[in-house]
Amino acid sequence: MSAFVPSSKAGIQLANRTARQNLTWAFGWFADGTNTDDGEDNNSPTRVAGRLTWVMSADDGADVPLVHLGGYGSYMYSSGGRIRYSSRPESHWAAKLFDTGDIDGRGAVVLGYEAPSPTALPPCKPSSSAPGSRARGGDHFFTGTYVLGTWSLTGEPRPYDRENGRFAAVTPERPVTPGSRNPGAWEAALRLSRLDLTNGGVRGDRGLR
Repeated sequence: MSAFVPSSKAGIQLANRTARQNLTWAFGWFADGTNTDDGEDNNSPTRVAGRLTWVMSADDGADVPLVHLGGYGSYMYSSGGRIRYSSRPESHWAAKLFDTGDIDGRGAVVLGYEAPSPTALPPCKPSSSAPGSRARGGDHFFTGTYVLGTWSLTGEPRPYDRENGRFAAVTPERPVTPGSRNPGAWEAALRLSRLDLTNGGVRGDRGLR
């Protein structure tokens, strides 16, 4: 998925949530910022992006929602008339195996979705998510998606950040302290991702990791 994720950009963002905190939205305009050699790193004076999330819970303010749905969209204008996407295979230590090279184009649209589905099965709390993205550059279409499953081995649920519409870090119920035998929080995770940067005359490679 990092192929479609831009590096840090300077800009302005507006965001808010409903009073019940079951709906969040964010919209922003961004220009160029920090450059990297991985991901979506095109030179663009104009980049607009927005995100919308909705959650359903058994009761308002619940720590873990029953359903989370979200959507994302962005438009990037390329001032140099070149668009490029690249990615490493789930590790910054690995070589860059996916790369479209420069593509002639003035603009690109990225659309994404997210659908985490937490479930509580004592004493462990598994959760999963399946985001995806679709990028368009000229007449070329590229896709990427991943499925992530996590399992709390020590029983802590993953809390939900209602202000930002996302899952937060796990807080250990028995944190490790000097002189204690507390195990802290342990979690097992499995992630499967697929990226396809090959379309038309572009051979950016495709793969499953």
